[in-house]
Amino acid sequence: MRTSKINIVSLGIMLIFCLFVFIFVYGCGSSPPSPSPTQKTWTIMMYACGDNDLENDIFYNVVQLQHVGSSDNINMVAQTDWWHHYGTAESMVTGEGVGRWYIVRNSDPTKIKSTLIETLPEINTGTAESVKDFVLWSIQHYPATHYMLIVGSHGSGWRTRRSIEAKGFGQDFTSDPSREALISLPDFKSILPSIYSALGNKKLDILAIDCCLNGAIEVAYQIKDYVDLLLASEETIPGSGYPWESIATDIVANPTWSGSTLATDIVNLYQTQYSGQEKTTLAAIDLSKITTVADRTKTLASLITANTLEANFRDLINQHTGQTYSIQRYHDVTFRDLWHMADNLISSWGSDPACADITIECATIKTAVEQAVILSKYTSGSTDIYSVANSHGLSIYLPTPQTTTYEAEYGDLDFSTYTGWGTFLQNFN
Repeated sequence: MRTSKINIVSLGIMLIFCLFVFIFVYGCGSSPPSPSPTQKTWTIMMYACGDNDLENDIFYNVVQLQHVGSSDNINMVAQTDWWHHYGTAESMVTGEGVGRWYIVRNSDPTKIKSTLIETLPEINTGTAESVKDFVLWSIQHYPATHYMLIVGSHGSGWRTRRSIEAKGFGQDFTSDPSREALISLPDFKSILPSIYSALGNKKLDILAIDCCLNGAIEVAYQIKDYVDLLLASEETIPGSGYPWESIATDIVANPTWSGSTLATDIVNLYQTQYSGQEKTTLAAIDLSKITTVADRTKTLASLITANTLEANFRDLINQHTGQTYSIQRYHDVTFRDLWHMADNLISSWGSDPACADITIECATIKTAVEQAVILSKYTSGSTDIYSVANSHGLSIYLPTPQTTTYEAEYGDLDFSTYTGWGTFLQNFN
Protein backbone atom coordinates (compact mmCIF):
# COMPACT_ATOMS: atom_id res chain seq x y z
CA MET A 1 0.00 0.00 0.00
CA ARG A 2 2.85 2.39 0.82
CA THR A 3 4.43 1.74 -2.62
CA SER A 4 1.05 2.21 -4.34
CA LYS A 5 0.52 5.55 -2.62
CA ILE A 6 3.94 6.76 -3.72
CA ASN A 7 3.21 5.86 -7.38
CA ILE A 8 -0.09 7.69 -7.28
CA VAL A 9 1.55 10.78 -5.79
CA SER A 10 4.32 10.67 -8.35
CA LEU A 11 1.81 10.43 -11.16
CA GLY A 12 -0.12 13.33 -9.72
CA ILE A 13 3.01 15.46 -9.48
CA MET A 14 3.85 14.70 -13.10
CA LEU A 15 0.35 15.65 -14.26
CA ILE A 16 0.47 18.92 -12.31
CA PHE A 17 3.90 19.69 -13.80
CA CYS A 18 2.64 19.07 -17.35
CA LEU A 19 -0.41 21.24 -16.70
CA PHE A 20 1.85 24.01 -15.40
CA VAL A 21 4.03 23.86 -18.51
CA PHE A 22 0.96 24.01 -20.78
CA ILE A 23 -0.47 27.02 -18.95
CA PHE A 24 2.88 28.79 -18.96
CA VAL A 25 3.44 28.34 -22.69
CA TYR A 26 -0.10 28.98 -23.93
CA GLY A 27 -1.69 30.96 -21.13
CA CYS A 28 0.97 33.29 -19.78
CA GLY A 29 2.71 33.71 -23.12
CA SER A 30 1.26 35.08 -26.36
CA SER A 31 -1.59 33.27 -28.06
CA PRO A 32 -0.76 30.99 -30.98
CA PRO A 33 -0.63 33.08 -34.14
CA SER A 34 -3.78 33.17 -36.22
CA PRO A 35 -3.62 31.90 -39.81
CA SER A 36 -2.45 34.38 -42.45
CA PRO A 37 -5.41 36.28 -43.95
CA THR A 38 -6.54 35.10 -47.37
CA GLN A 39 -5.60 37.38 -50.23
CA LYS A 40 -8.66 38.62 -52.09
CA THR A 41 -9.09 40.38 -55.41
CA TRP A 42 -9.90 43.87 -54.10
CA THR A 43 -9.66 45.65 -50.78
CA ILE A 44 -11.87 48.74 -50.62
CA MET A 45 -10.66 51.15 -47.91
CA MET A 46 -13.04 53.94 -46.88
CA TYR A 47 -11.42 56.73 -44.85
CA ALA A 48 -14.58 58.26 -43.39
CA CYS A 49 -13.33 61.59 -42.07
CA GLY A 50 -16.65 62.67 -40.56
CA ASP A 51 -15.52 64.73 -37.57
CA ASN A 52 -17.20 67.76 -39.14
CA ASP A 53 -20.59 68.96 -40.38
CA LEU A 54 -20.69 66.21 -43.01
CA GLU A 55 -20.85 63.47 -40.38
CA ASN A 56 -24.41 62.37 -41.19
CA ASP A 57 -23.68 62.06 -44.90
CA ILE A 58 -20.37 60.28 -44.37
CA PHE A 59 -21.95 58.01 -41.77
CA TYR A 60 -24.49 56.97 -44.37
CA ASN A 61 -21.70 56.31 -46.89
CA VAL A 62 -20.37 53.63 -44.51
CA VAL A 63 -23.90 52.26 -44.05
CA GLN A 64 -24.22 52.08 -47.86
CA LEU A 65 -21.17 49.82 -48.03
CA GLN A 66 -22.67 47.76 -45.22
CA HIS A 67 -25.85 47.20 -47.22
CA VAL A 68 -23.69 45.11 -49.56
CA GLY A 69 -20.81 43.97 -47.36
CA SER A 70 -17.57 42.13 -48.01
CA SER A 71 -17.55 38.91 -50.01
CA ASP A 72 -15.32 35.94 -50.76
CA ASN A 73 -13.43 38.11 -53.25
CA ILE A 74 -13.80 41.63 -51.84
CA ASN A 75 -12.64 43.14 -48.55
CA MET A 76 -14.39 46.31 -47.42
CA VAL A 77 -12.90 48.16 -44.46
CA ALA A 78 -13.54 51.60 -43.01
CA GLN A 79 -12.07 54.00 -40.49
CA THR A 80 -14.66 56.30 -38.92
CA ASP A 81 -14.48 59.49 -36.88
CA TRP A 82 -17.51 61.58 -35.93
CA TRP A 83 -18.29 65.07 -34.66
CA HIS A 84 -21.40 63.85 -32.72
CA HIS A 85 -23.40 67.01 -33.34
CA TYR A 86 -26.15 65.46 -35.46
CA GLY A 87 -27.19 62.47 -33.40
CA THR A 88 -24.62 60.12 -34.89
CA ALA A 89 -23.27 59.24 -31.43
CA GLU A 90 -26.43 57.28 -30.64
CA SER A 91 -25.70 55.09 -33.65
CA MET A 92 -22.01 54.53 -32.92
CA VAL A 93 -20.29 51.81 -30.92
CA THR A 94 -17.06 53.80 -30.83
CA GLY A 95 -18.38 56.75 -28.84
CA GLU A 96 -15.91 59.64 -29.04
CA GLY A 97 -13.10 57.53 -30.46
CA VAL A 98 -12.08 56.37 -33.90
CA GLY A 99 -13.34 53.01 -35.18
CA ARG A 100 -11.82 50.55 -37.64
CA TRP A 101 -14.36 48.23 -39.19
CA TYR A 102 -14.56 45.17 -41.37
CA ILE A 103 -17.73 45.76 -43.35
CA VAL A 104 -20.22 42.89 -43.33
CA ARG A 105 -23.66 42.82 -44.88
CA ASN A 106 -26.48 44.33 -42.83
CA SER A 107 -29.61 46.13 -44.00
CA ASP A 108 -29.98 48.47 -41.00
CA PRO A 109 -30.08 52.04 -42.39
CA THR A 110 -29.41 53.73 -39.03
CA LYS A 111 -26.51 51.86 -37.41
CA ILE A 112 -23.13 50.48 -38.31
CA LYS A 113 -23.48 46.81 -37.41
CA SER A 114 -20.31 45.58 -39.09
CA THR A 115 -17.38 44.02 -37.21
CA LEU A 116 -15.57 46.57 -35.07
CA ILE A 117 -11.96 45.42 -35.31
CA GLU A 118 -10.27 48.19 -33.37
CA THR A 119 -11.09 51.34 -31.43
CA LEU A 120 -8.57 54.17 -31.27
CA PRO A 121 -8.60 57.18 -28.95
CA GLU A 122 -9.78 60.48 -30.37
CA ILE A 123 -7.18 61.51 -32.97
CA ASN A 124 -6.99 64.20 -35.62
CA THR A 125 -8.23 62.38 -38.70
CA GLY A 126 -7.64 65.53 -40.74
CA THR A 127 -3.95 64.63 -41.09
CA ALA A 128 -2.02 62.70 -43.71
CA GLU A 129 -0.41 60.52 -41.03
CA SER A 130 -3.82 59.29 -39.92
CA VAL A 131 -4.64 58.30 -43.50
CA LYS A 132 -1.31 56.49 -43.80
CA ASP A 133 -1.82 54.53 -40.58
CA PHE A 134 -5.24 53.34 -41.73
CA VAL A 135 -4.04 52.31 -45.19
CA LEU A 136 -1.01 50.43 -43.83
CA TRP A 137 -3.26 48.66 -41.30
CA SER A 138 -5.65 47.70 -44.11
CA ILE A 139 -2.87 46.35 -46.33
CA GLN A 140 -1.41 44.31 -43.47
CA HIS A 141 -4.67 42.75 -42.31
CA TYR A 142 -6.69 42.57 -45.54
CA PRO A 143 -4.31 41.73 -48.41
CA ALA A 144 -5.56 41.85 -51.97
CA THR A 145 -4.38 42.04 -55.54
CA HIS A 146 -5.92 45.48 -55.99
CA TYR A 147 -6.68 48.38 -53.63
CA MET A 148 -9.00 51.36 -53.76
CA LEU A 149 -8.71 54.14 -51.17
CA ILE A 150 -11.77 56.33 -50.65
CA VAL A 151 -11.35 59.64 -48.82
CA GLY A 152 -14.66 61.17 -47.76
CA SER A 153 -14.78 64.64 -46.19
CA HIS A 154 -14.60 68.33 -47.04
CA GLY A 155 -12.20 69.46 -49.74
CA SER A 156 -11.19 72.40 -51.88
CA GLY A 157 -8.61 71.16 -54.33
CA TRP A 158 -5.15 72.42 -53.58
CA ARG A 159 -6.43 75.41 -51.61
CA THR A 160 -9.02 76.44 -49.02
CA ARG A 161 -11.06 79.62 -48.97
CA ARG A 162 -10.69 79.89 -45.20
CA SER A 163 -6.95 80.20 -45.04
CA ILE A 164 -4.42 80.99 -47.71
CA GLU A 165 -2.40 77.79 -47.59
CA ALA A 166 -1.73 74.94 -50.00
CA LYS A 167 -4.46 72.58 -48.80
CA GLY A 168 -6.42 69.65 -50.17
CA PHE A 169 -9.05 67.63 -48.26
CA GLY A 170 -10.12 66.14 -44.92
CA GLN A 171 -11.34 68.14 -41.90
CA ASP A 172 -11.55 67.38 -38.17
CA PHE A 173 -13.58 69.86 -36.11
CA THR A 174 -12.84 68.22 -32.75
CA SER A 175 -9.07 68.40 -33.10
CA ASP A 176 -9.10 71.70 -34.97
CA PRO A 177 -11.84 74.03 -33.66
CA SER A 178 -10.61 76.77 -36.03
CA ARG A 179 -11.82 74.51 -38.86
CA GLU A 180 -9.05 75.81 -41.12
CA ALA A 181 -6.80 72.76 -41.39
CA LEU A 182 -7.07 70.40 -44.33
CA ILE A 183 -4.62 67.76 -45.53
CA SER A 184 -2.28 69.60 -47.89
CA LEU A 185 -1.19 68.05 -51.16
CA PRO A 186 2.51 68.07 -50.14
CA ASP A 187 1.58 66.35 -46.86
CA PHE A 188 -0.56 63.79 -48.64
CA LYS A 189 2.21 63.04 -51.10
CA SER A 190 4.64 62.52 -48.19
CA ILE A 191 2.74 59.41 -47.02
CA LEU A 192 2.49 57.78 -50.43
CA PRO A 193 6.02 56.28 -50.54
CA SER A 194 5.22 54.26 -47.39
CA ILE A 195 2.02 52.96 -48.97
CA TYR A 196 3.86 52.21 -52.22
CA SER A 197 6.44 50.20 -50.26
CA ALA A 198 3.77 48.31 -48.29
CA LEU A 199 2.17 47.34 -51.60
CA GLY A 200 5.44 45.74 -52.73
CA ASN A 201 6.56 48.79 -54.72
CA LYS A 202 3.25 48.93 -56.56
CA LYS A 203 0.99 51.90 -57.08
CA LEU A 204 -2.39 52.22 -55.39
CA ASP A 205 -4.91 51.14 -58.02
CA ILE A 206 -7.54 53.82 -57.38
CA LEU A 207 -7.75 56.93 -55.22
CA ALA A 208 -11.38 58.09 -55.03
CA ILE A 209 -11.54 61.58 -53.53
CA ASP A 210 -15.13 62.00 -52.34
CA CYS A 211 -14.41 65.66 -51.55
CA CYS A 212 -15.09 68.88 -53.44
CA LEU A 213 -12.96 70.44 -56.18
CA ASN A 214 -10.14 67.87 -56.37
CA GLY A 215 -10.42 67.11 -60.08
CA ALA A 216 -7.45 69.35 -60.77
CA ILE A 217 -4.22 68.98 -62.72
CA GLU A 218 -2.39 70.10 -59.57
CA VAL A 219 -3.85 67.20 -57.56
CA ALA A 220 -3.29 64.66 -60.32
CA TYR A 221 0.33 65.68 -60.89
CA GLN A 222 1.16 65.65 -57.16
CA ILE A 223 0.25 61.97 -56.72
CA LYS A 224 1.05 60.55 -60.17
CA ASP A 225 4.08 58.51 -59.07
CA TYR A 226 2.12 56.50 -56.49
CA VAL A 227 -1.44 56.12 -57.81
CA ASP A 228 -2.69 54.57 -61.06
CA LEU A 229 -6.17 56.10 -61.32
CA LEU A 230 -7.77 59.16 -59.76
CA LEU A 231 -11.50 59.67 -59.32
CA ALA A 232 -12.30 63.30 -58.54
CA SER A 233 -14.63 66.19 -59.32
CA GLU A 234 -13.77 69.58 -60.80
CA GLU A 235 -16.93 70.93 -59.13
CA THR A 236 -18.25 70.60 -55.62
CA ILE A 237 -19.71 67.23 -54.56
CA PRO A 238 -23.21 67.00 -53.04
CA GLY A 239 -23.28 66.08 -49.35
CA SER A 240 -24.43 62.54 -50.03
CA GLY A 241 -21.26 61.91 -52.03
CA TYR A 242 -20.64 58.97 -54.34
CA PRO A 243 -23.36 56.28 -54.66
CA TRP A 244 -21.45 53.75 -52.58
CA GLU A 245 -24.17 51.12 -52.33
CA SER A 246 -24.45 50.87 -56.11
CA ILE A 247 -20.66 50.89 -56.45
CA ALA A 248 -20.26 48.15 -53.83
CA THR A 249 -22.96 46.08 -55.51
CA ASP A 250 -21.15 46.24 -58.84
CA ILE A 251 -17.68 45.41 -57.50
CA VAL A 252 -18.99 42.44 -55.49
CA ALA A 253 -20.80 41.17 -58.60
CA ASN A 254 -17.72 41.75 -60.78
CA PRO A 255 -14.64 41.08 -58.63
CA THR A 256 -12.33 40.56 -61.62
CA TRP A 257 -12.91 44.05 -63.00
CA SER A 258 -9.79 46.05 -63.78
CA GLY A 259 -9.20 49.38 -62.12
CA SER A 260 -10.17 51.30 -65.25
CA THR A 261 -13.41 49.35 -65.62
CA LEU A 262 -14.33 49.98 -61.99
CA ALA A 263 -13.43 53.67 -62.24
CA THR A 264 -15.53 54.05 -65.39
CA ASP A 265 -18.46 52.34 -63.70
CA ILE A 266 -18.21 54.73 -60.74
CA VAL A 267 -18.36 57.79 -63.04
CA ASN A 268 -21.44 56.40 -64.78
CA LEU A 269 -23.19 55.55 -61.49
CA TYR A 270 -22.41 59.03 -60.13
CA GLN A 271 -23.97 60.66 -63.19
CA THR A 272 -27.04 58.43 -62.87
CA GLN A 273 -27.49 59.36 -59.20
CA TYR A 274 -27.49 63.12 -59.76
CA SER A 275 -28.84 63.48 -63.30
CA GLY A 276 -31.48 66.19 -63.42
CA GLN A 277 -31.09 66.93 -59.72
CA GLU A 278 -27.81 68.75 -59.06
CA LYS A 279 -24.89 70.32 -60.87
CA THR A 280 -22.00 67.82 -60.67
CA THR A 281 -18.89 66.59 -62.44
CA LEU A 282 -16.80 63.45 -62.02
CA ALA A 283 -13.89 62.03 -63.97
CA ALA A 284 -11.69 58.95 -64.01
CA ILE A 285 -8.11 59.99 -64.75
CA ASP A 286 -5.17 57.85 -65.87
CA LEU A 287 -2.24 59.33 -63.95
CA SER A 288 0.34 57.66 -66.20
CA LYS A 289 -0.65 60.26 -68.83
CA ILE A 290 -0.49 63.32 -66.59
CA THR A 291 3.16 64.23 -67.23
CA THR A 292 2.32 64.77 -70.91
CA VAL A 293 -0.46 67.17 -69.93
CA ALA A 294 1.98 69.02 -67.67
CA ASP A 295 4.62 69.20 -70.42
CA ARG A 296 2.17 70.70 -72.88
CA THR A 297 0.94 73.24 -70.31
CA LYS A 298 4.53 74.19 -69.52
CA THR A 299 5.20 74.87 -73.20
CA LEU A 300 2.02 76.94 -73.50
CA ALA A 301 3.06 79.20 -70.63
CA SER A 302 6.47 79.71 -72.26
CA LEU A 303 4.92 80.59 -75.62
CA ILE A 304 2.45 83.10 -74.17
CA THR A 305 5.29 84.74 -72.23
CA ALA A 306 7.61 84.79 -75.24
CA ASN A 307 4.91 86.52 -77.31
CA THR A 308 4.16 89.01 -74.50
CA LEU A 309 0.51 88.01 -74.47
CA GLU A 310 -0.01 87.68 -70.74
CA ALA A 311 -2.40 90.65 -70.62
CA ASN A 312 -4.44 89.21 -73.48
CA PHE A 313 -4.60 85.87 -71.70
CA ARG A 314 -5.74 87.58 -68.49
CA ASP A 315 -8.52 89.37 -70.39
CA LEU A 316 -9.70 86.07 -71.85
CA ILE A 317 -9.86 84.51 -68.39
CA ASN A 318 -11.94 87.44 -67.15
CA GLN A 319 -14.55 87.36 -69.94
CA HIS A 320 -17.93 86.54 -68.47
CA THR A 321 -21.65 87.24 -68.60
CA GLY A 322 -23.18 87.15 -65.15
CA GLN A 323 -21.88 84.04 -63.42
CA THR A 324 -20.88 82.32 -66.68
CA TYR A 325 -17.26 82.75 -67.76
CA SER A 326 -15.95 82.15 -71.26
CA ILE A 327 -13.65 79.50 -69.79
CA GLN A 328 -15.57 76.91 -67.76
CA ARG A 329 -15.58 77.94 -64.10
CA TYR A 330 -16.50 76.10 -60.90
CA HIS A 331 -17.65 76.96 -57.38
CA ASP A 332 -14.14 78.32 -56.81
CA VAL A 333 -13.98 80.70 -59.75
CA THR A 334 -10.18 80.48 -59.89
CA PHE A 335 -10.51 76.84 -60.97
CA ARG A 336 -11.16 76.54 -64.72
CA ASP A 337 -11.40 73.56 -67.05
CA LEU A 338 -8.00 73.00 -68.70
CA TRP A 339 -9.34 71.55 -71.98
CA HIS A 340 -11.84 74.38 -72.31
CA MET A 341 -9.12 76.95 -71.62
CA ALA A 342 -7.10 75.57 -74.55
CA ASP A 343 -10.19 75.47 -76.75
CA ASN A 344 -10.97 79.11 -75.96
CA LEU A 345 -7.44 80.16 -76.87
CA ILE A 346 -7.79 78.43 -80.23
CA SER A 347 -11.14 80.15 -80.87
CA SER A 348 -9.89 83.58 -79.79
CA TRP A 349 -6.36 83.61 -81.24
CA GLY A 350 -6.53 81.02 -84.03
CA SER A 351 -7.00 83.56 -86.82
CA ASP A 352 -3.86 85.49 -85.85
CA PRO A 353 -0.78 84.13 -87.70
CA ALA A 354 1.43 85.49 -84.91
CA CYS A 355 -0.27 83.09 -82.50
CA ALA A 356 -0.02 80.00 -84.67
CA ASP A 357 2.49 78.26 -82.38
CA ILE A 358 0.24 78.94 -79.37
CA THR A 359 -2.90 77.54 -81.00
CA ILE A 360 -1.00 74.46 -82.17
CA GLU A 361 0.17 73.90 -78.60
CA CYS A 362 -3.39 74.34 -77.34
CA ALA A 363 -4.50 71.57 -79.68
CA THR A 364 -1.86 69.27 -78.15
CA ILE A 365 -3.13 70.17 -74.66
CA LYS A 366 -6.65 69.15 -75.67
CA THR A 367 -5.37 65.84 -77.02
CA ALA A 368 -3.27 65.21 -73.92
CA VAL A 369 -6.26 65.83 -71.65
CA GLU A 370 -8.45 63.54 -73.75
CA GLN A 371 -5.85 60.77 -73.46
CA ALA A 372 -5.44 61.20 -69.70
CA VAL A 373 -9.13 61.41 -68.85
CA ILE A 374 -10.68 57.96 -69.27
CA LEU A 375 -14.20 59.28 -68.76
CA SER A 376 -15.67 62.61 -67.65
CA LYS A 377 -19.37 63.28 -67.10
CA TYR A 378 -21.49 66.10 -65.72
CA THR A 379 -25.04 66.67 -64.57
CA SER A 380 -27.23 69.76 -64.35
CA GLY A 381 -29.73 70.89 -61.75
CA SER A 382 -32.84 73.02 -62.00
CA THR A 383 -31.44 76.00 -60.09
CA ASP A 384 -27.90 76.28 -61.51
CA ILE A 385 -26.51 79.80 -61.73
CA TYR A 386 -23.89 78.55 -64.20
CA SER A 387 -23.48 75.39 -66.26
CA VAL A 388 -20.68 72.83 -66.08
CA ALA A 389 -21.36 71.47 -69.57
CA ASN A 390 -17.84 72.38 -70.76
CA SER A 391 -16.13 70.17 -68.19
CA HIS A 392 -13.56 67.68 -69.45
CA GLY A 393 -12.12 66.21 -66.24
CA LEU A 394 -9.21 68.43 -65.19
CA SER A 395 -9.26 71.98 -63.84
CA ILE A 396 -6.30 74.36 -63.54
CA TYR A 397 -5.65 77.34 -61.29
CA LEU A 398 -6.39 80.62 -63.14
CA PRO A 399 -6.63 83.60 -60.79
CA THR A 400 -6.72 87.19 -61.98
CA PRO A 401 -6.85 90.47 -60.05
CA GLN A 402 -10.56 90.55 -60.91
CA THR A 403 -11.23 87.19 -59.22
CA THR A 404 -8.71 86.76 -56.42
CA THR A 405 -5.10 87.54 -55.59
CA TYR A 406 -2.54 84.97 -56.66
CA GLU A 407 -1.59 82.84 -53.67
CA ALA A 408 2.14 82.36 -53.20
CA GLU A 409 1.65 78.93 -51.61
CA TYR A 410 0.75 77.65 -55.06
CA GLY A 411 4.47 77.58 -55.67
CA ASP A 412 4.78 74.71 -53.14
CA LEU A 413 3.00 72.33 -55.49
CA ASP A 414 4.88 69.94 -57.76
CA PHE A 415 2.90 71.03 -60.82
CA SER A 416 3.81 74.68 -60.28
CA THR A 417 7.47 73.85 -59.73
CA TYR A 418 7.71 71.59 -62.77
CA THR A 419 5.78 73.72 -65.27
CA GLY A 420 6.52 77.22 -63.98
CA TRP A 421 2.75 77.85 -64.06
CA GLY A 422 2.88 79.76 -60.78
CA THR A 423 5.59 82.07 -62.10
CA PHE A 424 3.61 82.54 -65.29
CA LEU A 425 0.46 83.49 -63.35
CA GLN A 426 2.39 86.10 -61.37
CA ASN A 427 3.22 87.92 -64.61
CA PHE A 428 -0.34 89.25 -64.71
CA ASN A 429 -1.39 89.06 -61.05
